[in-house]
Amino acid sequence: MAGYPQPTLRIVTGGAIAGDIWRTGVDLGLNVSSTPTSGQLNTLLTGVIQPLFLTWFNSVKVRFGASSDYSFLQCYYYPLGSHTAAATGTITLSPVVGTASSNLQSPRTALVVSKLTAYAGRANRGRMYIPCWGGLNVGTDGQTDAGTTGVYANATATLMSALNAANMSTAGITSQSCIVTSATAAAIGHTITSVRCDGIMDTQRRRTNKDVARVVSNSVV
Repeated sequence: MAGYPQPTLRIVTGGAIAGDIWRTGVDLGLNVSSTPTSGQLNTLLTGVIQPLFLTWFNSVKVRFGASSDYSFLQCYYYPLGSHTAAATGTITLSPVVGTASSNLQSPRTALVVSKLTAYAGRANRGRMYIPCWGGLNVGTDGQTDAGTTGVYANATATLMSALNAANMSTAGITSQSCIVTSATAAAIGHTITSVRCDGIMDTQRRRTNKDVARVVSNSVV
């Protein structure tokens, strides 16, 4: 399996979702002057990346239920041609809780933000599964309204633009751009040019645990 076609920083964020953990993330294709250390990545997370993700979450949290939050941020540095992280960074945050409703949120509900590139085909686009309270602004067609999908798309596009423009030189990164990567034999690293969010409620991917159903049964005589 081919490794990354350029040095890559994988940023992973998430938090609690109804007793489980949700995760999503963004990959950055890098130009580097030196290999970052784990200490430098921790400093980068705290001083540069975390404020950008907090701004993003403060936008989307208005569509999160009260049992969901934003509470961790991690990153992994992969050298050119490798699928093994050479350095990692992680910070634990004070949880920022969703404000859409005092109701608890199912760990299964999400909206999908698609990461689009200049290239066609599924291998050339990515997805972010972001929690969304299923009872919010759902129309008669069963889809969330344009206001909700607009919040997710706009906040995510703003986040990626800010990541592209951020100064990450303290970690030896001279420039970066948000990319779609693919773990295929022909490794892909295409720049993200736009994002798109549709109104169809989806299942939250990348949860820590599988669901264990609470069931009620009765005998038929």
